[in-house]
Amino acid sequence: MQQKRRKLGSKRSQVVEEQVQTLLEAGFIREVKYPLWLANVVLVKKPNRNWRMCVDYTDLNKACPKDPYPLPNIDTLVDASSGYKYLSFMDAYSRYNQTPMHQPDQEKTSFLTPKVNYCYVVMPFEHKNAGDTYQRLMNKVFANHIGKLMEVYVDDMLIKIQTEETLLPNLAEVNPTEWNFYVDDSSNKAESGAGVILESEQGTQLKLCLRFEFPAKNNQAEYEALLAGLKLARVVGAKKLTIFSDSQEEKVLNIADQDQGWMTPKINYLKSETLPADKKDSKRLIREVQYYTMVHDVLYKREISTPLLKCVPTFATKEVLEEVHGGMCGNHLRTRALSKKLLRAGFYWPTLQKETTEFVKTCPPCQKHANFHTALPEELICVTSPWPFAKWGLDLLEPFP
Repeated sequence: MQQKRRKLGSKRSQVVEEQVQTLLEAGFIREVKYPLWLANVVLVKKPNRNWRMCVDYTDLNKACPKDPYPLPNIDTLVDASSGYKYLSFMDAYSRYNQTPMHQPDQEKTSFLTPKVNYCYVVMPFEHKNAGDTYQRLMNKVFANHIGKLMEVYVDDMLIKIQTEETLLPNLAEVNPTEWNFYVDDSSNKAESGAGVILESEQGTQLKLCLRFEFPAKNNQAEYEALLAGLKLARVVGAKKLTIFSDSQEEKVLNIADQDQGWMTPKINYLKSETLPADKKDSKRLIREVQYYTMVHDVLYKREISTPLLKCVPTFATKEVLEEVHGGMCGNHLRTRALSKKLLRAGFYWPTLQKETTEFVKTCPPCQKHANFHTALPEELICVTSPWPFAKWGLDLLEPFP
């Protein structure tokens, strides 16, 4: 179902382009081609007189069945929250956009812009089942706390505190930073899959099931599950992970307070405008930081003709090089091709070219199977002759019969 395109004025088109760019930088949308479903964008004025871009999903909402998941009763929530000395209110950042969309259903959320068509990779605000879906997820995440320490209504959360002594412990219990990370995998000749469980110290569990549409060995499936679990841990704000898997012993992974190396001054400036003590360093930082931006506390580098490049801290550059160069999808490229592949993969750090050169030189398989140069170690010397056939010679063979 494709809606007829509606025309937008030049000012409104500019507003749409700016908000679309914000969604692209956040990773909420992607470009789509040949969509079967297509909706128009609508600009709505907010109370502060700014524009908000919405998508007219009227046709999509008519085609989708209504999710009858029950929402909490407001009066019941108010009664359950009365009598407490302190109430801590929290609001979920980006709300519905925190929920990934099912891959085959992403193109059904396609919408028109003045230049390109996009679709959501996360749950859009305008879908009629967005609130019900989000409430279901929140009830599962905080199942052990709702009705005791907190109350939840869609994306609004309320923590109930009786005394000053229990203020910080209650907040820490609702927002745990340490998790146990369990990984398991299964594979056969046709397909493979994996499961991930994140469990906090308080018993809160997040479960993730993965199905891969390609044959993979157990270690490969476990590797994919590990990456998906790390992304989930970052979303929920985990700072310390204890990883349990079949192929390795227990390992504790600290993912907080790590030295970011060359990224630290830029992150400090973008977050709090903190400058180095040296004036020359301060001027250089102000000049360089205009090419960087922060998205969800992650540093990215802006480029003219490419998407945002994720900045890699100093301690992780070797790991990135090993994976791209000789990992599961690596093919041991030479220096120039490897550096370009790293940029296409969306990575950046200032010494990328130099470290790529040194890494390729020290790669054992590359040194073992390289095509060595077969030229002579000395320069060739041309022998000139004063006239044609001056260098003829005669070989004498003996004894003759």
